[in-house]
Amino acid sequence: MRSRSTADHTLVRNLNTSLVLEHLRTQAPLSRADISARTGLNPSTVSNAVRYLIARHMVREVGPATSHGGRPGRLLELSPEGGCVVGAEIGVGFVNVVVTNFRAERLWQRRVHVSDQPQHADLSRRAADLVDEALQIGLSQGLQPLGVGLGVPGLVDVAHGELVMSPNLGLANVPFRDLWTARFRRPVFVDNEANAAAWGEYFFGGANAARSLVFLSTGIGLGCGIILNGELFHGHNGFAGEVGHITMVAHGGALCGCGKRGCWETLVTPRAIIQQVKQRIEREVTASTAAQIVTFLEEAGVDGVIETARQGDTVCAAVLERVAFWLGLGIANLVNTFNPERVVLGGALATLGAYLLPAIVRAAREHMLPPLRDTQVVMSTHGADAAVMGAVAMVLADVLHAPVQ
Repeated sequence: MRSRSTADHTLVRNLNTSLVLEHLRTQAPLSRADISARTGLNPSTVSNAVRYLIARHMVREVGPATSHGGRPGRLLELSPEGGCVVGAEIGVGFVNVVVTNFRAERLWQRRVHVSDQPQHADLSRRAADLVDEALQIGLSQGLQPLGVGLGVPGLVDVAHGELVMSPNLGLANVPFRDLWTARFRRPVFVDNEANAAAWGEYFFGGANAARSLVFLSTGIGLGCGIILNGELFHGHNGFAGEVGHITMVAHGGALCGCGKRGCWETLVTPRAIIQQVKQRIEREVTASTAAQIVTFLEEAGVDGVIETARQGDTVCAAVLERVAFWLGLGIANLVNTFNPERVVLGGALATLGAYLLPAIVRAAREHMLPPLRDTQVVMSTHGADAAVMGAVAMVLADVLHAPVQ
């Protein structure tokens, strides 16, 4: 067993080395002198940390720094050779897996279709096979795997890495971390897919990262990840962010997968949009024409609704206008509650936002308290890959937090 003094020394080394890595992650390239000035660490501490990180292939020198008299220092940045990371997302009807180097640069990615209602053993096995393939890609390039991150829709017990309940996947009590740790013998991190995406937006935001943000993502459901003061907000039981089940229509709303009526996600998800268009068409045109249009829209999805609206179709345009209102109203409620610097739209909302963002922002600001109307509403930098890149960020954050082994 290590002595108290040895443990304390390791803790201090980890804190100092982590601080150096964090500045290089967000502000590189920097010289040793730059790091010392920005962190307040003395030059010898910085030099020792950098020496360790270079030996571990986590940091590399990339050229001379600007000289202000005397011998110029060397600029430093994160090295791609520090290891590989696998990020995975299991969604309704798909599995998405990526492997990156230590700089989060993608080396390989695959997205595959799966059954909408699989048995959990089959789903876990299919996703695990792709993760295994990704790990082998990393190893083939000489990179040691640092860990695996997984984002899944539903309620996740983060402490135990277990999917507790996912109405949209039809799964419950799936111990992904235990299953995957036993198979891969690497650290495994599991969280709700919107939480993962929110963390990715924050982590990869660099020096411009918003320290408080709300990430909204929709696919089959509507999820939300919340970053407050640079930390993921999980709530008392770890299940915060299930905003898709906020009641927006108190009476007579559409039935939600959770069993309630009038939930927010019954108004703004792709499935809800198609359903609203179908209902409007069936009321306003002949049965034969309605059937043809509905068939087209079911095949084309939300992209088809948007394109049809662009071409002047009043039914599709009216539905999308109403969707923008409901999105804006919900966003305003979140802003009034959490006062984030930024609201980020991802998943299928990235597609909707390209067409509806101005209308969403107008509706949101109309219902925000006046002092909060400077909140930015923006599109995700990673689009449909926000959750899978967030899963990568979960692993990298753990490595950067305790880099000294």
